[in-house]
Amino acid sequence: MEKKSLAKSILFGFVFPMYYRMKSHKKISKKAVFLEIRYDKITDNLALLKKRYEEKKDYEVVEYFLRVGEGSQSEYVSRCFETIRVIADAELIFIDESSNFLSALPIRKKSRIIQTWHGCGAFKRFGHGLNKVLSEEYYKNYYLVPVSAEAVVKNYCESMNHGPDVIKALGVSRTDIFFNDEFLKESRDRLAYNFPESRGKKTILYAPTFRGNVARAEMPICPDIKRLYDELSDDYVILYKGHPAVKDKPKIPEGCEHFFFNVENTMTTDELISSCDLCINDYSSLIFEYSIFERPMIFYAYDLSEYDDGRGFYYPYDKLVPGPIVKDTEGLIKAIRQTEIDFSFKDRIRRFREKFMGACDGHSTDRIVEYIEEGN
Repeated sequence: MEKKSLAKSILFGFVFPMYYRMKSHKKISKKAVFLEIRYDKITDNLALLKKRYEEKKDYEVVEYFLRVGEGSQSEYVSRCFETIRVIADAELIFIDESSNFLSALPIRKKSRIIQTWHGCGAFKRFGHGLNKVLSEEYYKNYYLVPVSAEAVVKNYCESMNHGPDVIKALGVSRTDIFFNDEFLKESRDRLAYNFPESRGKKTILYAPTFRGNVARAEMPICPDIKRLYDELSDDYVILYKGHPAVKDKPKIPEGCEHFFFNVENTMTTDELISSCDLCINDYSSLIFEYSIFERPMIFYAYDLSEYDDGRGFYYPYDKLVPGPIVKDTEGLIKAIRQTEIDFSFKDRIRRFREKFMGACDGHSTDRIVEYIEEGN
């Protein structure tokens, strides 16, 4: 066994569990820890639940950031020890990503891990559905995993190797924001303010996912921006929101700067979902949230045969996606223009929403908190 693998085995198999037991002598307290696995700030997946527990007043609310992949290995190990000190006496631990570190700990019976997950619906296979070892290393110790609809419970049971006693169709907390009229108005106002070129035109959200693996995420091939400009700029603007793991951005041709915009730091994904008139996607689970608004979607899947390379989808791609699939820029232009004439996929989008987002109705946070309080 290599030294690195041996050190990891010792840390996760012995050191971290032993340290957790040492720190678990304290009585469990009314403490809710919101633990971000990868990021250095609370994301929208945890924000509404955190706010709710702050409002309740009877819980000590704590944020902590494990920041996997950041800094040196020794710094990460130090943060793991600190995380143990933070969660050892916590009644509730909220996370939104898988974690081999948390899965390695002998979590106390009265501590409950709520995995809010970061995606809705069921698109690409993950976890146990791909690799049975992963579910053992990354998805253990869950008390509750709220999901977006009854139809996807079986998919998450398979992927996380838990049963329907853990995977519950209570809705996804962060989708509650899409039913908030004030937020919707603010999003539209923010779009108009940041992109005055959009006034009097339709806005297209182009939100592709990455290629490769998340550690070395690559930007997908962008359609021909100049060609899109020539055909669509009188009626549309395009707002590009890439996956956060992708560092590269599309190069915008000269003359197209007031038509095609990189909006990484200008508007949040939720704001764009709420305010854009049409979405161009590929394999991102963002389509589930966008379906709440029952607006047109087009799927620019130029590399479909290569992308489905073993990871696979829960459903055949062409049967799943509620919009036309196109492979090139000309097909994309044609599909966009077709939505002006005949939005023929409207019924399909509605059925898609009902199937995959049926538990997301603006009251998901209420149901999740109620379920936890009832101690099911």
